[in-house]
Amino acid sequence: MRRNELADTLIELTRGLDQAHAAGMSVTDLDIELPLEVTAALAEGKLVFLASPPHSRWRSGVLPPVHRAHLRVTAGEATEPAAPPEAGVEG
Repeated sequence: MRRNELADTLIELTRGLDQAHAAGMSVTDLDIELPLEVTAALAEGKLVFLASPPHSRWRSGVLPPVHRAHLRVTAGEATEPAAPPEAGVEG
């Protein structure tokens, strides 16, 4: 089963807001609570978190653990994202 990066999964969850706006609705706050299967992996030497909804609603001892995610989105003014801090290695 292919897993998306956590950030991409969260963005896809909020895409419904575009449809609400097109229908003339104004959404100022959004709360989403859902189960996610979350794992970590290395991609091009960097740690990334992967997440997707569970592939089964049934619990068993062989499926990956499911984490309860809570996402809160609040309307605000668009701003430029801050530059990530430079990672350095001291030695």
